[in-house]
Amino acid sequence: MALLPDIRLEVPVGAMNGEYGFVRWVMHATGKDGPFQLNGADCITTRNGLVCETYINFDTTEFRRLSGYDLKI
Repeated sequence: MALLPDIRLEVPVGAMNGEYGFVRWVMHATGKDGPFQLNGADCITTRNGLVCETYINFDTTEFRRLSGYDLKI
C-alpha cells in the first residue's frame, strides 16, 4: 500500500457455484512512470460462508513493468 497508495480494484464480474467462485478484477494505480491498469482473477473457495482459500492470479512480470517496482511477489 505504501508503494501504490491510490490503488483501486474494479470488479467487472464474479460468480459463485456452491463453495467455489471467481472474481475478475482490474487494478488501477499510479506507479513510478504514471497511472496503469492490470488485470487479474481470483479463484475462491468458501466454507460456512467464509473464504477459506483464494488463489490470486496476475502477470507478475507485467506488474513489475507497469508499476516500475521490482517486488519479490
